[in-house]
Amino acid sequence: MVRSSSYRLFFMLYLALLISVCASAGEIPWRVTEIIPGGRIDAIAYAGNNVVICGTRNPNPGWIFYSTDNGFTWQKGQHLNATEPLTGITCIASAKDGLCFAINESSELFRSDDYGKTWIRLRKISSNPRLHNQKYSQALSYGLCITKQGTLLISDTNENGGYVFRSTDNGETFAAIGPVSSAALYRFEPVRNGIIVNGWSGCIYKSEDDGQSWKLWSRMDTTTALYATEYIRPGTIVQASEKGDVYQSRDDGTSGSSVLLGNPGNGAAADDFVYLGYRTLVYTTYTRDKKVFISYDEGKSWIDDGPVPTGAKGDWLDHVITIEQEDSVIAIGGTCKGFIARAAFARADLFAKTSDPGKDKIPAALKRDLEKGLLGALYDAKELDEPEDVLIDGNFAYVPCRGSNNLAVIDISDPRKPVLASSFRDPELIDAMGVSKYGKYVYVASFSNRTCIVVDASDPKKLKKLYSFVVGPGGAGAGQLRKVVYHDRYLYLTRDDESRLYIADARNPARPKVISSVTTGNDGVFAVLVKGNYAYTGGCFPADGPAGRSIRVVNISDKKNPKLVTSLIDSARYGCICNFQARGDKYLVNVGWLSNSLSVLDISNPASPVEVGYLKSDLIGNPNRVAVMGNKAYTINSTYNSLARIDISSPEKPVIDYIVPSWKLKKGYGIAARDGLVYMAGRDSRCFVIVDPSMY
Repeated sequence: MVRSSSYRLFFMLYLALLISVCASAGEIPWRVTEIIPGGRIDAIAYAGNNVVICGTRNPNPGWIFYSTDNGFTWQKGQHLNATEPLTGITCIASAKDGLCFAINESSELFRSDDYGKTWIRLRKISSNPRLHNQKYSQALSYGLCITKQGTLLISDTNENGGYVFRSTDNGETFAAIGPVSSAALYRFEPVRNGIIVNGWSGCIYKSEDDGQSWKLWSRMDTTTALYATEYIRPGTIVQASEKGDVYQSRDDGTSGSSVLLGNPGNGAAADDFVYLGYRTLVYTTYTRDKKVFISYDEGKSWIDDGPVPTGAKGDWLDHVITIEQEDSVIAIGGTCKGFIARAAFARADLFAKTSDPGKDKIPAALKRDLEKGLLGALYDAKELDEPEDVLIDGNFAYVPCRGSNNLAVIDISDPRKPVLASSFRDPELIDAMGVSKYGKYVYVASFSNRTCIVVDASDPKKLKKLYSFVVGPGGAGAGQLRKVVYHDRYLYLTRDDESRLYIADARNPARPKVISSVTTGNDGVFAVLVKGNYAYTGGCFPADGPAGRSIRVVNISDKKNPKLVTSLIDSARYGCICNFQARGDKYLVNVGWLSNSLSVLDISNPASPVEVGYLKSDLIGNPNRVAVMGNKAYTINSTYNSLARIDISSPEKPVIDYIVPSWKLKKGYGIAARDGLVYMAGRDSRCFVIVDPSMY
């Protein structure tokens, strides 16, 4: 532990009391701890298992400190055995099972296999000439990142253009890639379908192939350097420059147009962002008044929280990260004067503070408390990042996750204690979107690269890749492979961008082969359900054309020559149909994401469905999926963060029974129902939830 004399301890306790009073008056509930007097802390990382690691720069460079209680108390660790003259630690990154890396100002790489307690020097990474001018001559490497595939990336400040160094063997060997930019590179930020890096050119560069190649993604401000960078799920990137300008971009996978949001620090240079979830963003500056700001609307407006309350003259918050807990989010960072600043936020409080009051008009008679019927829940920030769907098979739930690029498998044998059984990742699995299963075979749709992956799930705890195949053509803007459905020895796959349904022969289930496709109009194709000789599809977001406004029927009796036979088109009623479920042999139930609707179709004549029941209500705002169990339909509603139960015992008149809002369903997407229980996943909450709906 960090210790001092009794006099100094008394003084520090007194100072801490004063600081805590100061902190309680601000918007952010900081708790500050001095761990190295005068020592700058610019590197910090969460290593898992409640371990946080930080590293120091001048005037006391090269020291590692670590905490085993999520940053409450700290122990002084090893001084990194550098051989170069500049020894300050500029970045730390952590993978899994205690594996950690640190890079210093001279681009020397160090590795720890025991959660940061002991370290070895691996090698010097970059020997390029570092950026050297009046202001920036201290560090050759600032950026260090471990990708979702476990690849190690390091950037440099080469004055002739920044390079990226890439290792797939835990830092033993590296390939130099570049120059990526015309100027020095700074830090990395993982995003949904790749990695971005910023730097002194004022531009952002992006890789979508695990760091192997890079392209210019956005010119934000070519007159100054970009420092602060953060990714806001599901597709927003914020950046801030040396001039203090804050920019926002939408990452749609094809372009990087940006919008200037403002300059909250009135010209103070940006240092860092950290996103807490729930639209909440913290922003730090390091010049002028060196203030910290907090936004509850993703950077559109800011609250000035003042300087970080350490009491040290000229101090600023240098680098900040989050520690994700099941019921809270912890912001923790190091300061220029050797302090750790820590603030904990309850998820329920952030959810309440950032919820739109206009979208919380649930009548008291319909509103239910999630906890009353909650059986079990699993929170996992790493393995359940943006879960997209839920498939139940046996004692397991299969959950494709777009943010974490994986298929999570959850053991639900005990509904009160769902447990992560395994997590499947593969370089070809980018934006995991759809999932289907036949026997031991699982089929996963990869949204961004139009690839379907075949996985052996004979042991759900040890999934194995068997095969993959590409669905449809590539080209600019190509992708958006939404759904995969197995039915009677064939796979049916939807390409939203193309408005096209593909059929793959899966009579050899380990090696399906695309044999045909059919256009479903011009308004996209998202949902698909197959029944008999017909496939029912719903449009959503095509690359070109109007937003989804239809339900289509495709005759698939000839698998090599499918034909569109019926179209129900109504933009007000069928806006973005993203899920179908059957109720018996006579009815189909579907939800419209854009139209806030649920409709019931009579398919007695399967080629010509007739709408017999319709419900449109803001109380089920943006329903993403629907599950049917008996005479009840259950919708998961993303904008309203809720579960709704709808009585469809009279198909002609669906009626809402109740609404269950909760932060645990923040941006809810996936839902399934079986044996009296409902299984759900929240994309932003990163929770998998099991409820007994009869308890409401």
